[in-house]
Amino acid sequence: MEKLKLIYKYARLNDNIKSSIRESYLWFCPAKNLNDPFDLQYRLSDSCMLQVFEQIKDELGTELAQQPNNNMGIIKGLMHQYKTNERFRDYMMKSLRQKASYSVCCFTEKEDDILMWSHYGGNHSGICLMYNLEEIPNLWNTFNPVIYSQEYPLCDNYDEVNTKGIFTKSIHWSYEREWRMVNFVKSGEESIDKKCLKGIIFGCKTSVENAKEVVKICNEAGYEDLQYYKMRQSDTEYKLDKMKLNSKFETD
Repeated sequence: MEKLKLIYKYARLNDNIKSSIRESYLWFCPAKNLNDPFDLQYRLSDSCMLQVFEQIKDELGTELAQQPNNNMGIIKGLMHQYKTNERFRDYMMKSLRQKASYSVCCFTEKEDDILMWSHYGGNHSGICLMYNLEEIPNLWNTFNPVIYSQEYPLCDNYDEVNTKGIFTKSIHWSYEREWRMVNFVKSGEESIDKKCLKGIIFGCKTSVENAKEVVKICNEAGYEDLQYYKMRQSDTEYKLDKMKLNSKFETD
């Protein structure tokens, strides 16, 4: 699938988002800390589970490694436990998810979704940031759409745990049309070029005072050619209309 030129990120207007604009960075959340308990869920094929247990076997220490005749017996025993013991299987899957060392930054294709403005945009009083992320070459290759499914994805090898696991979500979330960027090196702040930020959309309930504060932050931080917009409730439909703002911010 072709990567999108413009992608969006909803945010409440708080000190964290103001800092990220002022200092020009994205925030990457550790994958294991994502708020959806169904994130990072996946199933493992027999071949994938063998790879997992091979890694676990190596972690048991040099004493076990010096007894090669017992290794396959141990792995078969672990495989049997995984297939027949639900408690053991739950423990193993939880342990694997806790070992996820990568972090995630989430975006969406849609800037005018009423539910997302309500959930992530401070009940329509926050902002939606417009990005072009092509200027982040070290992370651009990890930027992909989320696949929505009724079932947990099946991983056929260990590498797929880091792709299918993070890029698959329940079909209940499909309205979000989410894209994710994954950082396999670190979590927290990831500096980006200021030209990645192309515009800012204010919610239909964002005050003029707060909008002007954001514009002031952008001007003082040295952003150039940013476009500003404000959402407006439609007079006839359950929808939002995006209006471009002039330089004087006459929004009402």
